[in-house]
Amino acid sequence: MKNRKINVKYLVLSGLVLISFASIGIFGYFMYKNRQKVELFQLAMAAYATGNYPQAKIGFVNVLRDDYNNEIALVKLAELAERSGNWAEASYYWNRASSLNAFDDHYFSATIRNMLKCRDFTGITRLLENYKKTKALDAEDMIFEAFSHFMLRNYGKSRELLNEIPDSAKTSSPLAELLEFYLTVGQNSDPEMVDKLIKLSKCGDSVVMFEAYTSLASIYQNNENYGKTEESLKSAATLNPFAGLPLLGEFYSMRANHAAASKAYRDALSFGPSAILATKLGESLAAQNDRSGIIELAKSYRSGNRQALKAGYYLDALAAFLAGDWKTMGNNLRYLDDSFNTPPAIMMRLCLAVYERNSEKAGQALERFSSDLRFRLMVPRAVQITLPFIIGLIHEQKITEAAALARKLEKSGASDIIVSRLVLADNLQKNISVPSEIKKALEKFPEDQVLLGIAAVDALRDGRYREALQYIEKNLKNGFNTVDVRLQHIAALEGLKQNDMAATEFRHVMDENPDRFELIKGFMEFAVRNARINDLEFLVVRVMTSDKPIIRQFAPYVEAEKAFIIGNNEQVKYYLKQADSNYPELVFRAAVLYGLIDELDMGIASYLKIADSFPDRALVQINLSELYDAKGNSSKALEIAEKAWRSEPERVEVLECYGIRLAKSGELDKASLLLEQAMARSNSTSSRAFEYWREVQERLLEQKFNRGEYSACRNLCIKLLRRIPDHPQALQYLKKLDEIEKQKVQ
Repeated sequence: MKNRKINVKYLVLSGLVLISFASIGIFGYFMYKNRQKVELFQLAMAAYATGNYPQAKIGFVNVLRDDYNNEIALVKLAELAERSGNWAEASYYWNRASSLNAFDDHYFSATIRNMLKCRDFTGITRLLENYKKTKALDAEDMIFEAFSHFMLRNYGKSRELLNEIPDSAKTSSPLAELLEFYLTVGQNSDPEMVDKLIKLSKCGDSVVMFEAYTSLASIYQNNENYGKTEESLKSAATLNPFAGLPLLGEFYSMRANHAAASKAYRDALSFGPSAILATKLGESLAAQNDRSGIIELAKSYRSGNRQALKAGYYLDALAAFLAGDWKTMGNNLRYLDDSFNTPPAIMMRLCLAVYERNSEKAGQALERFSSDLRFRLMVPRAVQITLPFIIGLIHEQKITEAAALARKLEKSGASDIIVSRLVLADNLQKNISVPSEIKKALEKFPEDQVLLGIAAVDALRDGRYREALQYIEKNLKNGFNTVDVRLQHIAALEGLKQNDMAATEFRHVMDENPDRFELIKGFMEFAVRNARINDLEFLVVRVMTSDKPIIRQFAPYVEAEKAFIIGNNEQVKYYLKQADSNYPELVFRAAVLYGLIDELDMGIASYLKIADSFPDRALVQINLSELYDAKGNSSKALEIAEKAWRSEPERVEVLECYGIRLAKSGELDKASLLLEQAMARSNSTSSRAFEYWREVQERLLEQKFNRGEYSACRNLCIKLLRRIPDHPQALQYLKKLDEIEKQKVQ
């Protein structure tokens, strides 16, 4: 027991000794660290005193590592940044010093002044807003705030703040004078503005002088006086290299002087790393095909914050772009999330989309070329990149995608014959007539046979037959006498009622192409349209003497058409019963003839035979619906009309057919809607559809009035009177509605 007590005493004593030694060690460590801090600070101050500013900066930065809130180190770093002209760095250190010692007004004013020099107007407004929560701004700070709001395009706020400043302070401040000038700039002519700005550029206040030079540059550039623009920007850059060199670089880039732009950006980067300036320098180097320069620049942006890393990825993408390494370029671009929208960035996105054969992304890239003037110089390159892709899409039968890309290329200002052909051909396919676009294309390519053909078809569709004839004859004169061009010539002659000439031309075309099935069908339709019995008789002889069975099958159909023209319905039936063709368009014509002579069952059977094979299925369904309705099978007529509407809900003929069926079945509201859609989509709505629409409105008018739906009733009256100004029923109901309104008031 006694030994145990002795052991405890020794243990306690040993612990106390150890604690003593640890305390001495810790004390010694802190003494050493404190001495090291003092020595670091003294070395930095000594370097600063002897003018060794680079060493002094390193020293003060090291001091802040150990003593983050060392006020003197912050002030000295701010002064060093001012000495080197790095106003952003200076404002950062002055602002930190001000937060440590709010009683020193010099720190605060130095922060604001340096922010003005680096044009951090957002920072100024935020800083002054916070300052106003505890203290009132003096007149100078109020001017700074008003000017910053103007530069941020808060013009109303700027004017409001300027009006609160005493006149005495404004008259003595060149910055206030500049702001007054900016706020009234619209009241002066360019020469007056230039004179005023030249005067302010010599006022002695470096901030005002810089802004005056940049404003002068803007005026000169708008007037395309690029020599004066460069001179003004050089003066601004000399006065304030930190803020002026990037502006000078942008000017040189816009003027495609990429060597000068690169120098300006490199000089600007001497103030320290900048992701924005690095990417601009990279683009200038790319324009000079300096891939090695881009790779070297990218090495400085392999680490750092998010913006620095993005700059590195962007520079790597540019280097890959110059090497034609689309895969590496794409891998780097994916890290950027489309955050870069400069012309080179969009061009790379276009290349990647073409490489990946993604027409949607290619279209998105091309949209930027039409919406941004900066892309104008790059349009020819965009055409070179995109055209092979468009041609590939055409070969893959992806015509819609190809036309969409071509349209975007044309919108961006591309002048290429393939683009023009594709866009205008797509217009024809979509039944869009834009004569101005065709004329513009022909002004660029007046002898192009494809564009002349498109122009001719557009004019033919629009009934401009003489104009069409001019385009066609120009093609024929140039030796482009293909069957299609000659058929256009025939159509133009027919439109001009020169049917004898058209028939003669048609016969010549058939003589040269005796086995062309579609030519025989076309000649038959021409003769039927114009009731030319002689041409039909000529055609019967021609097809009957052919050694091709496929041609001879035309004979009974031609005979039936001739019989219908002369009014012999029995002969029509006779010849149609002899007809035995599976060619959908001949069967369709037989079905039409059966319908015209009231042989409804035979007509229905013929339409059903080609319901799935005829190219225009909706037209077959429309005609079937009409025949079922004529036969009295209204439910079947409605069913088939609805099928046609579901397949082509915007086609005028379908809307008319389904609307009429609905009207007959009593579904008046829906019928009204569809018939109105038909009338809205076409100025040539059939008189039959219009009459049904009128009848539907009248029946609805009576229904709504009887139900007491007076507001809807009034709307129907107005609708009727718009199309039929003196419609008696509408006028009568309007009078009744007015009387009801008067009774309500009483």
